Amino acid sequence: MDGDRTYGGAVRTVLTVVLGGLAVVGWGVAGGLGAALAVLAGPGASTVPGAPSATSYELTVHTDGCGVVRTEGPDGDDLDGLGWSVVDADGFEVLNRNALGETSYRYYAGGTYDLGLEAWGGDSYVPVSNTVTITC
Repeated sequence: MDGDRTYGGAVRTVLTVVLGGLAVVGWGVAGGLGAALAVLAGPGASTVPGAPSATSYELTVHTDGCGVVRTEGPDGDDLDGLGWSVVDADGFEVLNRNALGETSYRYYAGGTYDLGLEAWGGDSYVPVSNTVTITC
């Protein structure tokens, strides 16, 4: 809750700042006498009400090491904007494609990749699964 508060005659200004998935509340006593920060939400936590969770889906690597299988979405429905995200060994996203209705995926190029699912979180795409490493 942002705004000015009065505590024991001192006016403190409260400001909430959202940095990615991290919400930080800061307060300071008027005149610059003090300040403090409190972490309200950790990485992967969304500050958008009703946004998907980073644990909405569970990914497992197929026995061949390249294919990936996912669980069904929450309540059996896929989340809005669900997509496979494939990242190469240098940290570049080499693929982001629709995963709606797909419960398995196999990347087409040889190499080692990190793969996860993302979905629309209300103001950006957010991770909605664990990340697995595949070697194709």
